[in-house]
Amino acid sequence: MSSSMMTIRTSDNRVVASSAVPAGYACSGIFSPKMKHERVPFTVLSFVQDYPRKIRIYAMSDEMFTTYKNPVIKKALRQVPGILWDSVRDFIDPWLYVKETAEYMAEMRLTETARATLPSVFDRNLRKKLADFRAEYDVYFQYEAMGGAPTYPQNVMFRSILSRYTGEKDGIPFVVYAGVDYKGIEYYTTAPTGYGMFGMGGARQQAKGSYVFGEGSPCDAIEWGAENRFVLITPAEYEKEASSAFIDVVSTWQMEPSLRSEFIRLRSERAGWRLQQSLQYQQMANQARMNLQYQQQKLTRMLQENSQQISAGIMDSWNQKMASESRISQNYSEAVRGVNTYYTTDGRPVEVSVTADHVYENRYGDVYGVSGAAPDQETLNRLNWTEL
Repeated sequence: MSSSMMTIRTSDNRVVASSAVPAGYACSGIFSPKMKHERVPFTVLSFVQDYPRKIRIYAMSDEMFTTYKNPVIKKALRQVPGILWDSVRDFIDPWLYVKETAEYMAEMRLTETARATLPSVFDRNLRKKLADFRAEYDVYFQYEAMGGAPTYPQNVMFRSILSRYTGEKDGIPFVVYAGVDYKGIEYYTTAPTGYGMFGMGGARQQAKGSYVFGEGSPCDAIEWGAENRFVLITPAEYEKEASSAFIDVVSTWQMEPSLRSEFIRLRSERAGWRLQQSLQYQQMANQARMNLQYQQQKLTRMLQENSQQISAGIMDSWNQKMASESRISQNYSEAVRGVNTYYTTDGRPVEVSVTADHVYENRYGDVYGVSGAAPDQETLNRLNWTEL
């Protein structure tokens, strides 16, 4: 069966991809502008089909998910606006991911019968694709460090994989081929707190070694999915011809170059926006911390001042109490001894019998008690006495 290269267009004539299309097959495309993941600003889909024989070939662009293994990050995510929750899910084995894709597109339960390497454009350029992938995440990790969460890769999986399945629908036996240009990365952060794109993690030492992808340690999060996905659904009787057409599509399909450039630009813009958001959170956190410190210092000063005021009040009350008790004690003592206390002109206390109606001090400081009527003023002046 002969195939020819064709541009694949949407219903509004927008070019989204190019691929070899077998003679007699129809092709069409869809552009989906919805952002599905921080690294997937939009997606494109291609359909290559032989309608009469129910042979369908699907080619779909990027799909990515994030698995957060650190519970602190999961909790922190609820405070971050703009999280694409549909892209957050538990990690599954890459081969299970392929089967999940196949069953979703075929709308039937499938049994795997074989595995192989997907002969895609991606697979032929694996070394360059891997270098670009690492460079992309190096930039993101630098952004994370700037946002307060130094982040490091733990493990990477980069591989084009293909599975063959069998199934049955409406009494017709089908064969399904499904393959993905799989890519994934594990990473962790050494920041005890922070507001990076990937959230917060516990302090760790950078680890070295080889691990099964998805089981690396330390690991705060895994990003995984595919740059491209391909599915063939064909009645079993047409498998030979349909599989040949499928290989033609897989080995040539790629997103339209200018669209891929736009994809990369939007992806970078999203990362830059997340960086600015992280820096704003960091600034807000710093300001909140400074405000908290100021309020704590203010509260400390208030408590100190209140403590001093309370202490002064207690001492004043104590002094008044002691003075009152002293006066009571002195009055009691005077009553028992039959005297009253007077103070001379120079402040010296003197005790005089209670029988004295008047008490006088002469110029020498001598004190006299007089019973009865007081001497007249002329006598006082002559004696030079002063009444106390």
